[in-house]
Amino acid sequence: MSDTMRQFQWVVSLTLMTALGVSPVLAQSTTMTLAPGFSPAEGVTKGFTRASFSLLALSNRDREDRPCLGFGNDRDTPDHILSLRGNFANLKIQVQSKGNAPTLLIQNSSGETVFCGGNSVQSSLRAGTYRVWVGCNEGTTCNYMLSVKE
Repeated sequence: MSDTMRQFQWVVSLTLMTALGVSPVLAQSTTMTLAPGFSPAEGVTKGFTRASFSLLALSNRDREDRPCLGFGNDRDTPDHILSLRGNFANLKIQVQSKGNAPTLLIQNSSGETVFCGGNSVQSSLRAGTYRVWVGCNEGTTCNYMLSVKE
């Protein structure tokens, strides 16, 4: 199949989805790699979430027994990957959005939910990879800023 034919099929598919009121959800996973002493600019990223599935589908509660609230983009694809290249004694992770009340769900590499429910957590985290979902109110789309600070 030629590239032109593939492009035509994509345009037709997107047009039909739009006409039928179906919004494709685009996975947006971005990776933030941080080592102790990182600059403030390295700890900031922006994103959006289309609240299409309940974060409860990933986890009911975190390890502190806080309920997982909000609705996220894609169950299988986190919004962000946080790769920590060292242990952090006091790391703050926060999400902010104008006009919305965003939430966070953070899982470690073994799938344990280390935090969920609120828009901010301040905690010690060990070196490793963390998966981060951002939630907002069901059926809404919210743009947000995610920040990580030492």
